[in-house]
Amino acid sequence: MKLTKHKLTETLRRKNQGWTTYQARKIARISIRRVNQVWKEYNKTGKIPEIGKNNGRPPRTIEEWELQMVLIFM
Repeated sequence: MKLTKHKLTETLRRKNQGWTTYQARKIARISIRRVNQVWKEYNKTGKIPEIGKNNGRPPRTIEEWELQMVLIFM
């Protein structure tokens, strides 16, 4: 299930209140392991982690000679 900002903040709020990881995971329907990973990151930085940002392979820049080659053949 997608972990939205609201579900993430609610899960972390419950953990701050002293709820167990199992109880807090029920809010977002995520695994106990994932709650622990997010909780560790939150305690280390003090900020709510941005999940789902900057994922995947970085974009490759198109060089000028490649652009010219495509334009010539069109």
